[in-house]
Amino acid sequence: MTLHLSQLLAQRAALSPSREAIVCPRGRWTFSQFNDRCTRLADAFAELGVSEGDRVAIYARNGEALANAVFAAARAGATAVVVNWRLSTAELAYILADAEPSALLYEDEFAPVVERLVEARCGESSGWESVGLASITTAL
Repeated sequence: MTLHLSQLLAQRAALSPSREAIVCPRGRWTFSQFNDRCTRLADAFAELGVSEGDRVAIYARNGEALANAVFAAARAGATAVVVNWRLSTAELAYILADAEPSALLYEDEFAPVVERLVEARCGESSGWESVGLASITTAL
């Protein structure tokens, strides 16, 4: 039997909803809570115009925000493009131009870098006017 990533989480949330799924310095979430957060984030993707088969760039440190975003992308039917938070703005711009994501989800701490990326791309013919931008924290 083949399970999709989002199905795996939904199944685990149904089987053991009160068991801890994520434990990190920012908090603790059960499988039920984690599943709910991923659903909310997947709904936020839909509001950004993300549809099945699209790519979603995720700019976050390793942690619960990244985990939420990856599972939410799967739930939305999108492909997660995780970009390394240690890259320079030029390297990020190159990767994002190549990946052509329909949305860029980022942690709040990276907002200044995202602003620079948007400023650099807006003058180009393939600018970011059609790319949905959202803070992971705000979306959750």
